Amino acid sequence: MVHKLHTYYETYPAMGCTIKICLTATMSQIEADVLLRLLKKKILSFEKRCSRFLTTSELSRFNKKASTKQGVTPELLDIFTKARDIGLKTNGLYNPFVLPVLQRVGYLHSIVKEYENDPTDDFSNRVMTSITDLELGDGWAKIPYGTAIDLGGCGKGYIGDQLADIVDTYNDVKGYWLSMGGDIVARGVHESGQPIMIGLQDETSKRTIAKVNPMGLDRYAVATSTILSRRGSEKGVAWHHIIDPRTARPAETDILTASVCAKSLFDADVHATNCIIIGAEKASTYLKKHEVSDALLQLRTGDNIIIGDGIKGYVDKAVN
Repeated sequence: MVHKLHTYYETYPAMGCTIKICLTATMSQIEADVLLRLLKKKILSFEKRCSRFLTTSELSRFNKKASTKQGVTPELLDIFTKARDIGLKTNGLYNPFVLPVLQRVGYLHSIVKEYENDPTDDFSNRVMTSITDLELGDGWAKIPYGTAIDLGGCGKGYIGDQLADIVDTYNDVKGYWLSMGGDIVARGVHESGQPIMIGLQDETSKRTIAKVNPMGLDRYAVATSTILSRRGSEKGVAWHHIIDPRTARPAETDILTASVCAKSLFDADVHATNCIIIGAEKASTYLKKHEVSDALLQLRTGDNIIIGDGIKGYVDKAVN
């Protein structure tokens, strides 16, 4: 028997962004609703555990007790482990200890208008330290006195991979795309049977300027990092949220926006930010070193640079 494909879609605010989930499946509406509720519960649970903007989150409670060896949940330990591993792999270019710097430059409160006046924990008087100072053990973690961790640089990538792992266990889901504020993990086909492709927008004009060619029907992810959002001015000094750990300042870069395609959304998330930090000249070598082949870099000059064969530009200013 041939089962007809149906599309199931849901969207809602969470994690300081808009969550969008689209499923192509042979399951019924009732079965799809059960799966969508499971995914939403996973997202909201992650936010309550790992958001620095919630004073009651597990992460906030952990930061308040810096210097103390603390028991942590398996999920927090897992993301800490992944954060430390990729921090070491990138020689500290990714560093979750940037939270005090983020807050000092001006990014203290949530950018979500409804929550911008909510109380937050202020760690701006603390210091940034090396990724090697994140100590992890069997069910516990510890950071040095006077430090604090932010998981914003990898959190959406982490939960995106977790959600995809869940959906991949459902044989009657033939395709999906899961978007966390524009960071997307996808696999399979649309209801039409055509492969799911992700379009990449120009951050200024909002035109779609390129598309990601899917790697067969295997799961793939695209993360976009930009200095054009989560920015502001503090005491007359402009700031954006991408901190260069080497200078402890917002990154000085020729890249406005970097979109990176990888098999893992966690990896794509971190590497997109790191491309902005190091700049266009070094980005290609950096991505090759970390076995990531495809990226779109939107520059201050208005030019767009495409790295690799997995992204195809189709406007005049997108050049390979």
